[in-house]
Amino acid sequence: MKRKNSTVIIIISLIIIGGIITFLLYSFYIDEILNALNLVPELLILTTIVLIKIVLISIMGGFLLYRWYRQEQQYFSDIPFLFSNFFFILIFGKLLDILLYMLYYEIDPLPHLILVKVRYVLIIINIIPVLFLSIQMLLIYLSIYERFKSLKTKQTNNKIQGIILSLIISIAILLIILAPELSSLLTIYPFIMISSFIMIIWMFLYANKSKRLSEINSLIVGIGFIFYLFTTVFRGIGIGFLDRNLSSFLSEIFEIIVFIIIFIGLNKKSKYYRSQ
Repeated sequence: MKRKNSTVIIIISLIIIGGIITFLLYSFYIDEILNALNLVPELLILTTIVLIKIVLISIMGGFLLYRWYRQEQQYFSDIPFLFSNFFFILIFGKLLDILLYMLYYEIDPLPHLILVKVRYVLIIINIIPVLFLSIQMLLIYLSIYERFKSLKTKQTNNKIQGIILSLIISIAILLIILAPELSSLLTIYPFIMISSFIMIIWMFLYANKSKRLSEINSLIVGIGFIFYLFTTVFRGIGIGFLDRNLSSFLSEIFEIIVFIIIFIGLNKKSKYYRSQ
């Protein structure tokens, strides 16, 4: 009881701290935001869509955290806990998206590029909970083979899991930081995300095939992440083919649908649940 209460308090505290930082950032650029809304009225529609998404993912994250809290036993590797953090981190990412939409027309390219890099680093942090689960499933899969039988040892498994996760995150963040300009960042970003998403998608499809993670419908979640991958790639390259606001508008709409699909999968038990 004490442990789970402490965890919830820490999460709420981090959300409050993140909210304060976001508020200060918005306050610093308030003149530019108001000016952008006057110059580009379409931004108000785009902002409204993102705010609707923020409300939805806040509800999703809160519900999953509550579900984890109500379990008889709580572990940090539990799917409701990992995905509640996934949605909570995403809230601040979307708030930063709104700011970036506004400031694109108002500030110099260099400070805008820095903010975009911060946003992309936040995206990498955002998928850490799901990557953690994916690497765990990959190691379980490999441990079936005699060559990798050492992975059946929990200590070895956890060590390798930590090394792989650290390498993926470090390389991705380093590539984002070293990108010299926005165009190169937009080119690098989809490739960074594709490798991570392929691992995540494989994990959920394998879980469905091997009848693991029976407390969720891993097939639906996997399909949701396939659509999420397409949306992520479209967000990165769509700006080059479509009007910037139209590309952003479509990306936000697609993401709302994607998160609804993933959330349904997380709360719908698999078909093989009863047999297990």
